[in-house]
Amino acid sequence: MKIRTLAVAALLSAAALTACGAEPAATTQATQQAAPQQTQQADPQGQEPAGKQGAFVAVVAEAKEAANQEMRKAFAEDKALEEVAQGFNELLKLPEGEYILAAEECGQANAFWSPDEKKITICYELLTDAATKAQENFTTDKEKEDYITGVLMDTLFHELGHAVISIYDLPTVGKEDDAVDQPR
Repeated sequence: MKIRTLAVAALLSAAALTACGAEPAATTQATQQAAPQQTQQADPQGQEPAGKQGAFVAVVAEAKEAANQEMRKAFAEDKALEEVAQGFNELLKLPEGEYILAAEECGQANAFWSPDEKKITICYELLTDAATKAQENFTTDKEKEDYITGVLMDTLFHELGHAVISIYDLPTVGKEDDAVDQPR
Protein backbone atom coordinates (compact mmCIF):
# COMPACT_ATOMS: atom_id res chain seq x y z
CA MET A 1 0.00 0.00 0.00
CA LYS A 2 1.29 3.44 -0.86
CA ILE A 3 0.52 5.79 2.02
CA ARG A 4 1.79 8.85 0.08
CA THR A 5 -0.76 8.16 -2.66
CA LEU A 6 -3.46 7.83 -0.02
CA ALA A 7 -2.54 11.14 1.60
CA VAL A 8 -2.44 13.06 -1.66
CA ALA A 9 -5.72 11.52 -2.78
CA ALA A 10 -7.28 12.44 0.56
CA LEU A 11 -6.33 16.07 0.09
CA LEU A 12 -7.76 16.22 -3.43
CA SER A 13 -11.06 14.48 -2.83
CA ALA A 14 -14.31 15.68 -1.30
CA ALA A 15 -15.78 12.19 -1.03
CA ALA A 16 -18.71 11.20 1.12
CA LEU A 17 -17.49 10.73 4.66
CA THR A 18 -17.78 7.81 7.05
CA ALA A 19 -15.97 5.98 9.85
CA CYS A 20 -16.39 7.83 13.10
CA GLY A 21 -16.85 6.72 16.65
CA ALA A 22 -16.31 7.66 20.25
CA GLU A 23 -12.86 8.44 21.52
CA PRO A 24 -11.15 5.46 23.14
CA ALA A 25 -10.81 5.65 26.92
CA ALA A 26 -7.04 5.42 26.69
CA THR A 27 -4.73 6.19 23.82
CA THR A 28 -1.04 5.59 23.32
CA GLN A 29 1.35 8.42 24.18
CA ALA A 30 2.97 9.73 21.00
CA THR A 31 6.29 11.33 20.35
CA GLN A 32 5.57 14.58 18.52
CA GLN A 33 7.63 15.62 15.56
CA ALA A 34 8.57 19.28 15.74
CA ALA A 35 7.07 21.58 13.14
CA PRO A 36 7.41 25.34 13.02
CA GLN A 37 4.26 27.37 13.44
CA GLN A 38 3.21 29.42 10.48
CA THR A 39 3.07 33.16 11.02
CA GLN A 40 1.10 35.72 9.14
CA GLN A 41 3.13 37.99 6.90
CA ALA A 42 2.96 41.78 7.13
CA ASP A 43 0.76 43.14 4.41
CA PRO A 44 2.22 45.16 1.51
CA GLN A 45 1.21 48.44 3.21
CA GLY A 46 3.62 47.68 6.05
CA GLN A 47 1.15 46.81 8.79
CA GLU A 48 2.33 44.42 11.47
CA PRO A 49 1.29 40.76 11.36
CA ALA A 50 -1.96 40.06 13.21
CA GLY A 51 -0.36 37.21 15.18
CA LYS A 52 0.76 33.64 14.91
CA GLN A 53 -1.34 31.18 13.01
CA GLY A 54 -2.02 27.71 14.34
CA ALA A 55 -0.80 24.61 12.58
CA PHE A 56 -1.43 20.88 12.41
CA VAL A 57 1.58 18.78 13.39
CA ALA A 58 1.89 15.14 12.33
CA VAL A 59 2.57 12.47 14.97
CA VAL A 60 3.29 8.85 14.08
CA ALA A 61 3.15 6.88 17.34
CA GLU A 62 4.83 3.59 18.17
CA ALA A 63 2.82 0.37 17.86
CA LYS A 64 2.99 -2.87 19.85
CA GLU A 65 0.88 -5.17 17.65
CA ALA A 66 2.69 -6.65 14.61
CA ALA A 67 -0.03 -5.65 12.11
CA ASN A 68 -0.03 -2.12 13.48
CA GLN A 69 3.76 -1.96 13.34
CA GLU A 70 3.56 -2.48 9.58
CA MET A 71 1.07 0.38 9.27
CA ARG A 72 3.22 2.59 11.50
CA LYS A 73 6.29 1.80 9.39
CA ALA A 74 4.45 2.77 6.21
CA PHE A 75 3.31 6.09 7.71
CA ALA A 76 6.78 6.87 9.07
CA GLU A 77 8.64 6.05 5.86
CA ASP A 78 6.28 7.75 3.43
CA LYS A 79 5.81 10.91 5.54
CA ALA A 80 2.19 10.86 4.38
CA LEU A 81 0.77 12.21 7.62
CA GLU A 82 3.11 15.18 7.37
CA GLU A 83 1.81 15.87 3.87
CA VAL A 84 -1.79 15.67 5.08
CA ALA A 85 -1.02 18.02 8.01
CA GLN A 86 0.62 20.46 5.59
CA GLY A 87 -2.42 20.26 3.32
CA PHE A 88 -4.75 20.98 6.24
CA ASN A 89 -2.56 23.96 7.19
CA GLU A 90 -2.77 25.32 3.65
CA LEU A 91 -6.53 24.76 3.55
CA LEU A 92 -7.39 26.35 6.91
CA LYS A 93 -6.51 29.55 8.73
CA LEU A 94 -6.25 28.08 12.21
CA PRO A 95 -6.36 30.04 15.46
CA GLU A 96 -3.02 30.20 17.25
CA GLY A 97 -1.89 26.93 18.76
CA GLU A 98 -0.79 23.46 17.83
CA TYR A 99 -3.24 20.92 16.41
CA ILE A 100 -2.21 17.29 16.19
CA LEU A 101 -2.87 14.85 13.37
CA ALA A 102 -1.87 11.48 14.80
CA ALA A 103 -1.67 7.90 13.65
CA GLU A 104 -1.55 5.59 16.65
CA GLU A 105 -2.54 2.28 18.15
CA CYS A 106 -5.95 2.55 19.83
CA GLY A 107 -7.05 -1.04 20.50
CA GLN A 108 -9.97 -0.67 18.06
CA ALA A 109 -10.65 0.22 14.42
CA ASN A 110 -11.60 3.85 14.87
CA ALA A 111 -10.78 7.51 14.34
CA PHE A 112 -11.77 10.55 16.35
CA TRP A 113 -11.37 14.25 17.06
CA SER A 114 -10.53 15.21 20.63
CA PRO A 115 -11.28 18.92 21.20
CA ASP A 116 -9.53 18.98 24.59
CA GLU A 117 -6.29 17.73 23.04
CA LYS A 118 -6.91 19.51 19.70
CA LYS A 119 -6.11 16.20 18.07
CA ILE A 120 -7.35 14.09 15.16
CA THR A 121 -6.43 10.44 15.71
CA ILE A 122 -6.43 7.84 12.96
CA CYS A 123 -6.10 4.43 14.59
CA TYR A 124 -3.75 1.96 12.92
CA GLU A 125 -6.41 -0.68 13.49
CA LEU A 126 -8.83 1.17 11.19
CA LEU A 127 -6.45 0.93 8.27
CA THR A 128 -5.24 -2.59 9.03
CA ASP A 129 -8.91 -3.60 9.13
CA ALA A 130 -9.46 -1.85 5.78
CA ALA A 131 -6.45 -3.66 4.32
CA THR A 132 -7.83 -7.02 5.52
CA LYS A 133 -11.26 -6.28 4.02
CA ALA A 134 -9.61 -5.20 0.77
CA GLN A 135 -7.69 -8.51 0.62
CA GLU A 136 -10.88 -10.49 1.21
CA ASN A 137 -13.14 -8.59 -1.20
CA PHE A 138 -11.04 -7.41 -4.14
CA THR A 139 -8.78 -9.14 -6.60
CA THR A 140 -6.62 -6.47 -8.23
CA ASP A 141 -4.07 -4.31 -6.44
CA LYS A 142 -5.80 -1.21 -7.85
CA GLU A 143 -9.16 -2.22 -6.36
CA LYS A 144 -7.52 -2.89 -3.01
CA GLU A 145 -5.63 0.40 -3.02
CA ASP A 146 -8.77 2.29 -4.09
CA TYR A 147 -10.74 0.77 -1.22
CA ILE A 148 -8.10 1.63 1.37
CA THR A 149 -7.74 5.12 -0.13
CA GLY A 150 -11.49 5.60 0.23
CA VAL A 151 -11.46 4.56 3.87
CA LEU A 152 -8.59 6.92 4.63
CA MET A 153 -10.11 9.84 2.69
CA ASP A 154 -13.50 9.38 4.30
CA THR A 155 -11.97 9.20 7.74
CA LEU A 156 -9.63 12.17 7.35
CA PHE A 157 -12.28 14.51 6.02
CA HIS A 158 -14.92 13.31 8.45
CA GLU A 159 -12.66 13.95 11.43
CA LEU A 160 -11.50 17.26 9.96
CA GLY A 161 -15.19 18.20 9.81
CA HIS A 162 -15.48 17.58 13.55
CA ALA A 163 -12.30 19.58 14.12
CA VAL A 164 -13.52 22.56 12.07
CA ILE A 165 -16.87 22.62 13.90
CA SER A 166 -15.06 22.56 17.23
CA ILE A 167 -12.19 24.95 16.43
CA TYR A 168 -14.41 27.62 14.91
CA ASP A 169 -17.37 26.94 17.23
CA LEU A 170 -19.68 26.47 14.25
CA PRO A 171 -23.36 25.75 14.75
CA THR A 172 -24.79 22.52 13.37
CA VAL A 173 -28.31 21.41 12.59
CA GLY A 174 -29.11 17.92 13.83
CA LYS A 175 -26.43 15.44 14.79
CA GLU A 176 -22.85 16.63 14.39
CA ASP A 177 -21.89 13.34 12.70
CA ASP A 178 -24.51 14.03 10.05
CA ALA A 179 -23.46 17.66 9.67
CA VAL A 180 -19.82 16.82 8.94
CA ASP A 181 -20.92 14.39 6.24
CA GLN A 182 -23.01 16.91 4.29
CA PRO A 183 -21.41 18.39 1.16
CA ARG A 184 -22.98 21.82 1.69
